[in-house]
Amino acid sequence: MESSPRVELAADAALFYRRSFWCSAWSILAPYINPAHIRIGVGLVLIVYSTYNLARPALAPIKVNRLTDIGIGFLNGLLGGLTGLGGVIVTIWCQLRGGSKDAQRAVFQPVIFATMTVTTVTFAVAGHLFSTDVIKLFSLGLPALLFGLWAGNTLYGKLDDAAFRKAILILLLVSGTVLVVPALIAQEMRTSHTVSLRGDSQHGGLPIRRTLDLASQVVSKTSTETHDDRHHT
Repeated sequence: MESSPRVELAADAALFYRRSFWCSAWSILAPYINPAHIRIGVGLVLIVYSTYNLARPALAPIKVNRLTDIGIGFLNGLLGGLTGLGGVIVTIWCQLRGGSKDAQRAVFQPVIFATMTVTTVTFAVAGHLFSTDVIKLFSLGLPALLFGLWAGNTLYGKLDDAAFRKAILILLLVSGTVLVVPALIAQEMRTSHTVSLRGDSQHGGLPIRRTLDLASQVVSKTSTETHDDRHHT
């Protein structure tokens, strides 16, 4: 007896959910891993993947099995736990699997929700969630998030499968660019700052250190002159 497409979608989503649930616990390690390197790597993958697929027709759907689904679920949860990018791998995987936009969304949307929920909970348990900076950033980003949800749901019903595929690829390209460019700029600024500090060190140290050294020399000279005056007296 063959299972219906609805049952298969539910099974796929449940499988991804279980793997993403456990792997999202890796978010507890996120504070101890350099996020810049991961962001640049993921961003480059997104840029290459989306640019390649936008420049050519859709690829033929690949053959999948339970083992590959388990591996993708593991990687999706792992990346989501480490970086907060809990929807990147499963979204790409659903595109590679093929199917209608409804079938793809039925898989990656609950998986993303489960991954982000578990990641948020584990961050809270680790004590890295309820800080002033996090709450401030959340408050600033919430209106944009709500507007994006409204815009996405509004446009979803107006897109066919081909337009939906292109929209996803464009969003992945934008996401990759947003990940890579700020990280490279920040890295360049840190490098320039380090070179500047080394240059200051070679020319007498940092400004604060030079000021302290000068003050120390003045105090020492004053003390010596005072001592000599008393001796002569």
